Amino acid sequence: MKRKYFDFLTNIVYGIFPERKKNKKAAKFLQEVYNYVIFLEHFQEKIKDQSYNLSLQVILNEKTKRLCFVFVGFLDNLPLKYQKDIEDAFRLLVQNYIYKSKLLSRFYRKPQGYPGDYLMFELLYDNKPISKGLGYYFDNLILGYPFTKSIISRKNYMTAILKKEIFDSLNNQTILNIGSGSCREIKELLPLGIDKKVEFHCLDQDQDSLVYAKSLLANRFSNITMSFTHQKALSLFGYNRLSNNFQLGRYDIIYSMGVVDYFLDNVLSRFLRNYYALVASRGKLILAFCGANYFEYYPIKLFCDWLFYNRNYKDVVKLVKDTLGVKPVILQPEGNNSIFFVIVGKK
Repeated sequence: MKRKYFDFLTNIVYGIFPERKKNKKAAKFLQEVYNYVIFLEHFQEKIKDQSYNLSLQVILNEKTKRLCFVFVGFLDNLPLKYQKDIEDAFRLLVQNYIYKSKLLSRFYRKPQGYPGDYLMFELLYDNKPISKGLGYYFDNLILGYPFTKSIISRKNYMTAILKKEIFDSLNNQTILNIGSGSCREIKELLPLGIDKKVEFHCLDQDQDSLVYAKSLLANRFSNITMSFTHQKALSLFGYNRLSNNFQLGRYDIIYSMGVVDYFLDNVLSRFLRNYYALVASRGKLILAFCGANYFEYYPIKLFCDWLFYNRNYKDVVKLVKDTLGVKPVILQPEGNNSIFFVIVGKK
């Protein structure tokens, strides 16, 4: 352990709670953090030159789960600035351990400049550890969390929704994918034998993601047309003018996985109004939302500084009704309370 980082964390905590000798809560929190770091030191030594040990994985998982409970309990009701300062100091303290995981390191560094980039999700979809030593254990830890598994479930469920909508329709389909990323769901959908013409229009703020998706999907099937647009989702409607190549009432299906989780309610309302206007008659707007409780995604927040808004489906139903005057359909994968899908049809 680098003592200077623990001292840095200690100074932050006792700066918030200056009566250090009287504040048992602060002292207990710091002791728990200290114990966790010492545990990681010993754990790293123990696994040296050893093959993977499932029993040790369980121990790491339980110790980390306990630490997250400690953090959630301690930070509860603290101002957001203090929460961030404490979490940032903790990451400095444990960086030489947890970021041996190539997964956690990438999620934290955000090399594309934003959380949840296309390669982050590709790594999660592959659902395989890619690191060595202690990093291998932390890869497994993060891949095993219910929230992380829900990301894979979200992709699989969206693939199933798209398959049903396309196969059930008697007409050719024009589909807009907002925040398209790697388009993994389209990649898994195409080999299923689509029997009609489908145009997929993929919109993303990240040029690298579009290049990646195009390399996987372009010109694979004669009845499938792919187009790729480099643009932010909200900038599509700048200055009350619609960007070229996008038309009101054009799309049979408009869908997005996860983009809306980064919007405040007022921005989400604007997003709904603008994109619903692009939906064709009898078409659908399909959006995936994070409904995870705070503790389910807290490890991602603590280790990776990955922030987004989780919502209750009842609140989303109300917001959609207030914004569009339409009551949406809510779908939720069986056995998964961390995500839900909102489907808004147009007459």
